[in-house]
Amino acid sequence: MSGKYHEINIFKNGLDLDFMRLTWYNISMKTQEIMIEKLLKIIEEKDKRIAELEQQVQWLMSQFKLAKHKQYGTSSEQTENMQLSIFNEAESNFDISVPEPKLSEVKAHYRKRTHLTTDKLPEDISV
Repeated sequence: MSGKYHEINIFKNGLDLDFMRLTWYNISMKTQEIMIEKLLKIIEEKDKRIAELEQQVQWLMSQFKLAKHKQYGTSSEQTENMQLSIFNEAESNFDISVPEPKLSEVKAHYRKRTHLTTDKLPEDISV
């Protein structure tokens, strides 16, 4: 009898071992599924954050381009007609009926060279 009982115990121990392995496998698979779900959730949050940051960068770049255009664009360098009319004053007041003045020749002259006091050093200073 002891031999049969011993065989039954081995069989029972084998079943217990298989059951423990199966239970351990199920537990590890559930924890892996939970970890995968957590990781997928983290990835989804990161993707949302990246999309928000990309949108923010686009908005900042458009604001930068707009400010640059306001500062250096053609609209900032336009002039009004009143400003340009200042330079046309002589032409607008010109009268064709008035003759031009006659040019007269002037005798050339030269200036006398002046002696500056800075040309000579004082005598008590040696060079």
